[in-house]
Amino acid sequence: MSRWVWTVVAVSVVITPYVEAAQTQERWPLDCGSDGVPQDRFVPAQGVLDIDVQAPAGAVLVIEERGRDLEIRSGPDAAFEALSTRPPRLGLWAGTRSVQVKRSGAPGAEAPLRATLHCTPDAVHAALPACSAAAAALAAKGGALPLDLLAGTPLCRALLQHGLATFASRSGSPAEAARLYTDAIDSWRAAGDASREGAGWLGLTEQRLRLADHRAALVAAERAGALSERDGLPYFAARARAQACLIHGYLGDPRRASDCLGPLPDTFMAMGELGEAANTWYSLGLLAADAGRVDEAESAARQALAIAPSAITPIVRGRLLQLSARLALEAGRIDESIAAISGAIAAFEAAGDLRWQGNAYLFAAELHHGLGADAEARVFAEAAVQRFNGAQAPARMAAALLVQARILAARDSEAAWLATRRARALYVQAQMPLQIAEADVTALTLQATPEAERAVADALVSLPARRADQARLALAAAALRRGDRVAAGAELGRLSDRSLPLATALDRDLLRARLMVDEGAAAGALSLLERAIDALHALVRRAGTPGLRYALARRLALLRRAWVDAYLADPAARPGFEAAWSVLARTQITALLGHGTAAASVTGGSVDRALAAALLAPEDETNERDLSVQRELMRFYAERLRVAPNASAVERWVDVGRALAPGQVWIAFALGERGAIALKATSEGEALHRLESAEAIRHSSLALREALSSPTGPVAAIEAEARHLGERLFPDGIDASATQLWVMADDALASVPWALLRMPGDAGPLIERMAVSTTSGIPVSRAWAREPPALTALVASLSEARHEELAPLFGAEQEPRLIAGIVPDMPVTVMAGADLDETTLLEALAADANWVHVAAHGIHREGLPGYSGLWLAPVQADAPLRFIGWLALADTPLHAGLVVLNACQLAQADDLPDGGVDFATALVSAGVAHVVAARWTISDAASAQWVPAFYAALNADREAGPAFALRAAQLRMRAGRAFRHPYYWASLVHRQQSR
Repeated sequence: MSRWVWTVVAVSVVITPYVEAAQTQERWPLDCGSDGVPQDRFVPAQGVLDIDVQAPAGAVLVIEERGRDLEIRSGPDAAFEALSTRPPRLGLWAGTRSVQVKRSGAPGAEAPLRATLHCTPDAVHAALPACSAAAAALAAKGGALPLDLLAGTPLCRALLQHGLATFASRSGSPAEAARLYTDAIDSWRAAGDASREGAGWLGLTEQRLRLADHRAALVAAERAGALSERDGLPYFAARARAQACLIHGYLGDPRRASDCLGPLPDTFMAMGELGEAANTWYSLGLLAADAGRVDEAESAARQALAIAPSAITPIVRGRLLQLSARLALEAGRIDESIAAISGAIAAFEAAGDLRWQGNAYLFAAELHHGLGADAEARVFAEAAVQRFNGAQAPARMAAALLVQARILAARDSEAAWLATRRARALYVQAQMPLQIAEADVTALTLQATPEAERAVADALVSLPARRADQARLALAAAALRRGDRVAAGAELGRLSDRSLPLATALDRDLLRARLMVDEGAAAGALSLLERAIDALHALVRRAGTPGLRYALARRLALLRRAWVDAYLADPAARPGFEAAWSVLARTQITALLGHGTAAASVTGGSVDRALAAALLAPEDETNERDLSVQRELMRFYAERLRVAPNASAVERWVDVGRALAPGQVWIAFALGERGAIALKATSEGEALHRLESAEAIRHSSLALREALSSPTGPVAAIEAEARHLGERLFPDGIDASATQLWVMADDALASVPWALLRMPGDAGPLIERMAVSTTSGIPVSRAWAREPPALTALVASLSEARHEELAPLFGAEQEPRLIAGIVPDMPVTVMAGADLDETTLLEALAADANWVHVAAHGIHREGLPGYSGLWLAPVQADAPLRFIGWLALADTPLHAGLVVLNACQLAQADDLPDGGVDFATALVSAGVAHVVAARWTISDAASAQWVPAFYAALNADREAGPAFALRAAQLRMRAGRAFRHPYYWASLVHRQQSR
C-alpha cells in the first residue's frame, strides 16, 4: 500500500535562519531568484540540510521527497517529524520558514530532495496548506470529504481522496480503499502529477491483492512501475516491479515470481535501500520455503538478517524472524524456532501491526501446543484471537479460535466448544466451506452430537484427502463413544495405512485398540499397541534434537496408557513380565531425551524435517517437500507395524533382578485411562499388581500435592493424604528388610514425594525405613564406585543483581566454604557471578565423575516444559539475568558423578498423562550418574541445614552413595524443630541414572 502523509505549515513571514552546529552539515540558501523553478539537492547521509529561506510574506516553499524518507523541523526547539501520511518516499512539506531536513532512519546513502520556492504562488499552491492539512486529518481519523475543498483544484481533490483511501486501507476496508485510490489516480492525472499517480496505482495494487483480484492487481503494479520509470523514480519503479513479481506467485507461477524478484535485492542495495532489499529477500525466502527449496530460503533469510537491524523496519525484521522460525522448525531445530518467533513477536509489537502480531502469536501457539506447553500455547492463542479481532481479519481470527479450541479441549471442554462455534460462524460469514468443515470436525471431537456428526458426514465428499481422513477419524471416535462399534469400525476401515500424517495415524491406532478392547479382542489390541510403540520408539531413537524426542515420547506415553487398559481388560490375554517390561521401558520419556543414535534419514528423507512437519508445523505452512518427506515417514511407520517388536531394543526383564542386591526393591508404575499396574522386582523375584483405578490414584496424588503447598499446612492432613496414596500404590507394602527403593514412576505421578508416603501398617514415612530414589529404567547400581577427582561449586546468588521475582541467596555464597570444610581431601573450585555461564556449567557437568554443587535460583512453570532451569547472574550489572533451561542440556553428553542442585523446583515436573520433564531428570538423561534436587521452593535457611548434613553423611560413608546421604539429611531435618514439617524435607529427591 502507498501511504501518503502531508504536513503543511503556511507562515507568510521572513525568519532569520538558525544553526545547530552539532547537527548541521550543509547550508542551502533559497531566495526568489528561482521563483517557481524546482531545484534538486541531496540531504547528507548523516547530519542535516539547513534550508535558509529569504522570501516575502505569502510565499510558499514546497519540499518533496524523491526516493527516501525525510524528517523535517521548523524551529530550534522543535522535534524532527516524519511526514507520516504520504506515500513512502514521495512526501511533501509546504511553508515559508527556514527548516532543517535530515534522512529518516539509520545513516546510509544521501537522500534526494526537490525544493520549489513560490514567491508569487498561484491558486493551486496557495491552497496547498489547507488541502494537505485536511488530507492528513482524513488519513489519520477518516471522516467525510470536505465539499468546499473537494471542489477546488485537481491537486486538492487528489490529496483528499488519497488521504481518505489511506484511512480506509488501514481500517481494513479494501473495497472502499480501492474505490478511493481509483478516484485519487484520476485526480493526480488531471493535476499532471505522474509520480503521485504512480503512488496511487501502488496503493490500488495492495487493495486488489487483499480482495484476491490478482490480475487487476498485476495491471495496477505494472502501471505504477511504468509511471515511476517515466518520471525518473528508480526506487518507486523497483518497488512496483517487486509487487508485480509477487503477483505472479499468487497467479500460480512461483518459479516466475522467484526469477523476477531475484535481481531486485541487489538493485535496492545499490540504491542504499537496505530495508527494501531485506524485504525482497524475505519474499524470495518465502517463495523458496513454500516450494521446498530449503537451502535457498535459508540463504535469503541469512542475507537479509545480516543487514544492520537499524536499517530494517520492525515489520520487515519480524517477517524475517518468522520465516527463520518456520525454517528452523521444519528442520527440527525447535529451540532455535522458539527464539526466532519470540523475536518476531517483539518486532511486530514494536511495529504496531496487529495482523502480523496475530500471525506470529498463532505460529507460537501451534508450536507450543505440539510440544505440550499448553499453558503457554493458551496465552499465545488468546493473543492471536485478540490481534486478529483488532485487525478486522475475521478469517484469521477463526483460524486462531480453532487452534485455541484444540488447546483448551483437555482442560476446559466448554470453552473449547464455544471457541469452535465462534470460528464456524466467522467462516460461514466469510463463505469458506472447507474451513466450515474443519470447524465441524473440531466440534465433533469435543461434543459428539447428532448434528455435529451429520455436518461432518455431509462435508466428507467435498473435503481434500487429508481433511477427509481427519473427519473419518472424528466420526469413528464419536461412534465409539456412543457404543456403535460397527460404525466406528467402518470409518476406521476407510482410512489408509500409508497416506495419513503420523499424528493422525497414531490417533487411528489408539482408536483401533479401544475398539478391539470393546469387542473383547484385548489380545489383538495389545499386539497392535506393542507394534505401534516399537515403531514410534524407533523414530524417537532417530530424532536429532531433544525437543523432537520429547514431542514423540509424549505420544508414546499415550500409547502406554491405552496398553495398560487393554492389559487389564482380559486376564486371559495378558502377556508375561517380559512384554510388560518392554512396554514400560520403551515409553519412559526421560529415558529417551538424551543424546542418542540419531539417524540421518528414513528412506532418503530427513527424519527431523519429517517429524517436525508431522507433529509441530502449522498445517497451512506445509509445502510439497514436507508432504513428500512425511510420506516416507509414514511408509517407515506402516512397515514397522507389520512386524513383531524388536526385542533387542531394550534390556531384558531378567536384567532388572540381576541389577539388584539383597535389600533393594525396584517398582515401576503405569497408569491407563481407567486402570493402573505396578511391576515390582527384588533380587529374589518379581510380582505384578493390579492397582486401584487410575482416577483414584491421580486424585490422591493431587490431594497430597495440594496439602504440601505451604510450610504451615496441617501435618496431620499431609500424613493422612500420604497414607491414602501409599495404600493405593503399595497395596502389599514392602518387605521390612528392604533398605533401598527405586521408583520408575508414571508421568502422571511426576510430583509425588515418594519418601513421604506410608506403607500400609507403617507408623512413619518411607524415609524412616529406607533410602528412596527415582529412575527411568534399570538403575546403574555401580555408578558410584569411582572416587570423584574434584568438586566444582557453581554459585549464582544474585546478591548484586536483583530481580523483581528473585531475592538474593546470601547463604549460597557460604556453601562452597562449608563443603570444603566437610570434605577436606577434595579440591573445590568455585565459579560465580559473570564467570558462571552456560559454557562453564556444561564444562563442570561434562567432567568425568566430577561432583558439582549448584547454588542458584531454579524455576519451573507448569504447562511450560521448556521453562525448567536455572537463573544465572548477568554478564554486566545492567544486563538481564541469564536463563539455562533443560533443553540446552539434554542433548549434551554429561559425565558428572554427582550434581547437587540447591535451587528451587528443579525436580518438579508436570503431572501430565502424556508426560512432563524437569531439569534434574534432563541431567540424568544426559548422563549424570546421580542428581539431588528439590521439587518445590525451599528456603535459604533450610538449605543451611540440609546441605552440610548431606555432604557430612556422604563423606562419612562414600560407598553408600548419595541416596543414603540424602536420607540422612532428611532425617536430620525431621529430628529438628525448625524444619521438621514435611514441606521442607519431602521436597528433596534423588534421581539415579539408568541403563
